[in-house]
Amino acid sequence: MSLTSRINKYLDSISSYYEGVTCYVRGIPNQVSKVLPEEFSKDFKEVECPSLKDLIIGDVLSNEVVVCNNRLGTCIHVFDNAKICVTEVSGREVVLNVDETSQVGGDDLIAYVITGKGEVRNFYSRCEGYIILIEEFSGRPQGYRIYVVGGEYVRKIR
Repeated sequence: MSLTSRINKYLDSISSYYEGVTCYVRGIPNQVSKVLPEEFSKDFKEVECPSLKDLIIGDVLSNEVVVCNNRLGTCIHVFDNAKICVTEVSGREVVLNVDETSQVGGDDLIAYVITGKGEVRNFYSRCEGYIILIEEFSGRPQGYRIYVVGGEYVRKIR
C-alpha cells in the first residue's frame, strides 16, 4: 500500500467522526437513503434526533425508529412499545465515555464527572441496552440525559 493511499484511508476514517447521528421514524414515505437498507427506506422518514424524546410517552417509545451513528458506522432498529430508561449525568464538567448506538451494561462506565472541588468521579450506567439519544442540558451545571432502550427491543442493522 502506497503512502498516498494510506493517507487517503486515514483521512476517510477521521472524516467520519464529524458526520454525526441520523435518526429515522416510521411514518411518511422517504426518498431512498444511502444510510438505510432498502427494506427500511420506504417506511421511515429522517427527523432531527432530539425530536425522538417527543415519541416517549411515560417510559415507552410510541413509534419504531432507526438510529444511525455515522461516527461508529452502526445502525440500530428500535421496535415500537420499547421500554426506555433515562439516566441523567451532571456536574461542573462532564466527559462522556459513550455515544449513540453504543451498548451499555448495568455497571458500565458512561461518563467522568468533574465536581466543583475539582474531583473526578466515575458515573456508571443503571440501565442495560442501547443508547438511542444523548441530550445535553443547557446552563450550569453541565449535564446530559441519556436515553437507553432494552436490548430485547433492538435489532442491529449494521
